[in-house]
Amino acid sequence: MTCKEGTGTGWRGIPGEVQWHSGQRALERPVRLRLRAETLDVAVERQWVEGSLSAGEELTRWFIVRDSERRRFRIAAGNGVERVEIEETE
Repeated sequence: MTCKEGTGTGWRGIPGEVQWHSGQRALERPVRLRLRAETLDVAVERQWVEGSLSAGEELTRWFIVRDSERRRFRIAAGNGVERVEIEETE
């Protein structure tokens, strides 16, 4: 899973668990991140989908979210895998 988001922005993978909200998978959005002992409420700033639209192909859903301390996180979800990254600005 790769994506470029913002000039001068780097992303570093961190261990985390995403809590999702929605009654339908297509409308799911992240609402909380659990990072070690810390649970953060997050708001979605941007979301998009990458991948092939061919039948049977998995898509990757990407989200940029922000917590109350203005930290930005990037979440990728697809193929049964979730990845959480934190923004590192130059």
